[in-house]
Amino acid sequence: MQFLSLLSISHGKRLISLSQAAKTLSISPLYLKKVAADLKKSGLVASKEGVTGGYSLSRSPKEISMFEILEALSGQKQMTQCLEAEGLCPMEKFCIPKNAWKRVNAIIKKSFSQISLGEIV
Repeated sequence: MQFLSLLSISHGKRLISLSQAAKTLSISPLYLKKVAADLKKSGLVASKEGVTGGYSLSRSPKEISMFEILEALSGQKQMTQCLEAEGLCPMEKFCIPKNAWKRVNAIIKKSFSQISLGEIV
């Protein structure tokens, strides 16, 4: 989230290198590299290689929802694995809280989809 905040501040102005971001945010460069790769894979950030390269947001911070960020960083679209696909849990047929998890997931998705990165930064 800190990396995205840094990219938001510099959006449309300049690219941010991973080494610069790691130093500014006091984050491990290796960890930040993995986070950046996940964000790039999800389409939230873009990168340019080379001496003048770096990272930037792929869209305006106002157009990136918190749900998109949560999804990109967690790798899941649902709160629990059993909601991702049928047959992932041996207790699926007997699961009492599954319907409650569906409701919780829907509420979180709706709420986080209504908040943009631009509102937080």
